[in-house]
Amino acid sequence: MIQPLVSRSKKSTWLSLALLGMLCLFFVVLRWDKLNSLWGDPARWLFEAYRSANGEMLYRDFAWQFPPLSLLLMSGTFRLFGSTFEVAQLVLNVLSLIVVLLLWVVARRMMPARLALAVTLAGVIAIATGGGPDFRFFSLQLYTPAQLTGLIGTLLLAWSLIAALQGGAMTLGGWLALSLGSTIGLLSKPEYAAANMAALIVFGLIDMRVKGANKSIGLWLRRVGLILTLGLLPALIGYLFVSGLVGFDNLFAGVTGYGAAALICPWWPTGLGLLGALAALGQGVLFVMVLSLVRFNSLRRRYGGRYLALWLAAGLGLVLNVVYLPAWLRLNNVGLGGWEALGFVTTLGVWLLPVMWCAIGTWFILLGSYIRTWFKRQAFSSEGSWWWVLLTIGVALSARSLFGDSHSITTMVPVAAMPIWLLVGVSGLIAILRRFKTADADEGQALWAKLVLVLVILFAGLRLIYGLGDEARTTYTALDTLAGRVRLADRASAAIYADVLRETQPTDQVLDVAYGGGINFAARRASPTFSTQWWYLLPAQKYVDQDLAQFIQQPPRLVIANDLADYGAAFGVISPTRCPFPRLVWQPDQLAYDPMRRFAVIDYINANYQSVVAYEGMVVLMPVNLNP
Repeated sequence: MIQPLVSRSKKSTWLSLALLGMLCLFFVVLRWDKLNSLWGDPARWLFEAYRSANGEMLYRDFAWQFPPLSLLLMSGTFRLFGSTFEVAQLVLNVLSLIVVLLLWVVARRMMPARLALAVTLAGVIAIATGGGPDFRFFSLQLYTPAQLTGLIGTLLLAWSLIAALQGGAMTLGGWLALSLGSTIGLLSKPEYAAANMAALIVFGLIDMRVKGANKSIGLWLRRVGLILTLGLLPALIGYLFVSGLVGFDNLFAGVTGYGAAALICPWWPTGLGLLGALAALGQGVLFVMVLSLVRFNSLRRRYGGRYLALWLAAGLGLVLNVVYLPAWLRLNNVGLGGWEALGFVTTLGVWLLPVMWCAIGTWFILLGSYIRTWFKRQAFSSEGSWWWVLLTIGVALSARSLFGDSHSITTMVPVAAMPIWLLVGVSGLIAILRRFKTADADEGQALWAKLVLVLVILFAGLRLIYGLGDEARTTYTALDTLAGRVRLADRASAAIYADVLRETQPTDQVLDVAYGGGINFAARRASPTFSTQWWYLLPAQKYVDQDLAQFIQQPPRLVIANDLADYGAAFGVISPTRCPFPRLVWQPDQLAYDPMRRFAVIDYINANYQSVVAYEGMVVLMPVNLNP
């Protein structure tokens, strides 16, 4: 394992901060006020934050499918400075900058200064240019602000725990960081909440063994009580406060995503999922062995048959990937022609998939090591302890897509775990390579770190080229709205926005059932329904009834929808990703939605509204016999 280098010169620190600041500023300018469309996840949460800023209560008056922190932060800022695209962009920029700084701080705990800086820069480039579906730093094109607040809390907690285990004691600042980080994570997004709780539990277990084998049980229980109290109690108080305002049932329904995960089970292995996991492990072995070629002769002489056996394992990994990769490309609709090939080979998730599966295996090895120390009443390795904590965070974050998710039936790295696996991947790779001992041991140790540094810089450079090229290939058109200027990549948004302004008054209601809300946000038009999303979720019947009652009470002047049957609305997702548990199958073979349930509002719209204009797959409907 790599010995962390914590003490840094002030000059090096300020230079690193300057480089990070310049790169962040570059992406702030590059992505300023840019959105793909006024539909999709970014548009939805913008409108939800706007509704909250206007006095509506989350979970009670409108749907919010995450814990409350990020929405309250965004809506509070809207109340202070105005509900505009510019204000939203500024908040996301500040949150992104905090994530970047925390990523760098944690990296400095794990690896040499130059490598920590390079890894952080590479992470910023990879995620700012598209780390995953709607996951970007310094961009409005973000699935939810909860991704950023969750990362802030998780990285802050990780720093506090790693620093305590490396330093041998938890400082006052460490306790404050533990409490603040855990609270932010628990109030941001369910996967971050799970990761933070898992990390606290593992940290508590380690505390029993890390300093000695004969620690008093009473002392240990008091320490664990302090850890859990500081880590969990503030968030619990926050949830109780919100529950008192909106009702426990409403809060629980929102935090659990209105049943979004009820029909999928990414933790249940399928044949295709297991093949993907084995292929990822094979990629990891193959990559390490290819890098070892720089010392091929020395390693062959020193290790002989064992080194050749590793090459046989690498060959098996190659065969597995030759079988698996074509299927993966086909199932995920990924092409490898020309420009697409560069995008594929510089996608962060592609490189982190073998890291994730190797780390999962390592987590179980460390668990076994801990259990042995427990029975032998021995101290647990201090270095192994902080690795176990960090891997626990990554594994918990990755549980939601081990063998697929609502979008895919293949194993993948969730965007929430990417920063963690990036740190683990680089630091762990050097640790593995350094296990190759050669005659010139000192030179070899330095060589591996330099080699990995070069690879990180190469990846960052290629990804930057792809990201800038992709940005240049996208045409954005400025649209001046009542919520300020926004630059859009589609044409339907501007056309329908103009229709809404022309056909409605500021007091009129507009319902968007096309996974939208951006038009409402931009035009300052209210929505009559509780629901803000009409597929992927399985809302309770009381919310379906609430939607219809409010719709009839305040029928909208316009309805915006997808030009599809039932406007694309469904309980769940019409995709073959339904949970096969307890069956053993090659791949999920049933659609992950409930065809027996329908949205009463959709039926009402079908009966009482008619399409008056269509744009690029979108339709605008007006009432037939109603007089809104």
